[in-house]
Amino acid sequence: LDLSHNQFYGRIPNDIEHANYSTLRLLYLNNNLLTGTIPPSLMQMRKLKGIFLNDNNLSGMIPYNIDDEEKANLLTIRVQHNRLTHMVAS
Repeated sequence: LDLSHNQFYGRIPNDIEHANYSTLRLLYLNNNLLTGTIPPSLMQMRKLKGIFLNDNNLSGMIPYNIDDEEKANLLTIRVQHNRLTHMVAS
């Protein structure tokens, strides 16, 4: 799902994993105006292989509360050019 370069603003919903995206493999939200923190639920989407959040205005830490099975599926997380304060929250 490519939603990049759209000037979307606001927060990423906390309950995004409950949306009808169970087969989503790649999520491009880069180059928007997103704020707030990265919701832990985003990292819990089992089929997701890549998350592209770079070039927004996100803050806080990258949530990393996923189990070993799910870690193997998530291959790419791009978060450069945000206001993140720490690399990984455990």
